[in-house]
Amino acid sequence: MQESRAEFWKVNVLRSLFVLLTVIVVCFVVDKLDKFISVAGAVFGMTNVLLLPSICHLKLIADT
Repeated sequence: MQESRAEFWKVNVLRSLFVLLTVIVVCFVVDKLDKFISVAGAVFGMTNVLLLPSICHLKLIADT
């Protein structure tokens, strides 16, 4: 199914706004960006380390 021109431009404008918002946020926190990335990596990394093995175990081993 092919999207209309209006949908095409809506998606592109939304992507552009998202990129612009990201650039603005980075400009405000550029001096603290390394700490933010470290904290975000720790939070999401620990989530992966703690949750994904449990979910895989439930999917592979659980009877119900």
